[in-house]
Parts: sequence; structure tokens; C-alpha cells
Amino acid sequence: MPLHSAILKAGFLDHWRSIGDGPLFSLELDGYGRRSGKMTAAVNEWLHETVKTEKTFYSHRHSFETFLRSASADPKGAVHAGFRALFDGAQQ
Repeated sequence: MPLHSAILKAGFLDHWRSIGDGPLFSLELDGYGRRSGKMTAAVNEWLHETVKTEKTFYSHRHSFETFLRSASADPKGAVHAGFRALFDGAQQ
């Protein structure tokens, strides 16, 4: 899977190698008992501070859907499959 150079420079591969068989990220529950709230807040903070963008995670997700649509791919299916894999693995 291709990774943006900013993610590589931020040390993602070192993080990935250091966790072994554990979950990729430790996602805490928010006040509503969901993992997505804290994850979204953490990703937004990282985007603003490290990538230096004012766009949010939500905005990037929709930009990715638009890109897939322009490439004649099924954006809902691809995005749903990707997020499902991320969150299903995190909830174990």
C-alpha cells in the first residue's frame, strides 16, 4: 500500500515494526462509547500539525471518494471496506 512521504518521515514504519502482532493503533472509547471520535480527533491534530493542512480527516475521506469515482472505481465500497478493516481489527 503506498504511503505519503509525510507519513514515512513521521516514523510510521518504525511504529509499525515496533508493535509486533498488536493492534496498529490503540483506540480509546470516546464519551459515546465509540472509537471513531478519539481517532478522528487524533488524525485531525496530526494533519494540522505535521502535514500542515487545514483539511480534516472527514474532508480527506471525501476527497479520496471523489478520486475513486473519477477513476471509475466504487468509492463507497472501497472506503467502506478500508474503514471496516481498520475498525474491526481495532475492536478485538
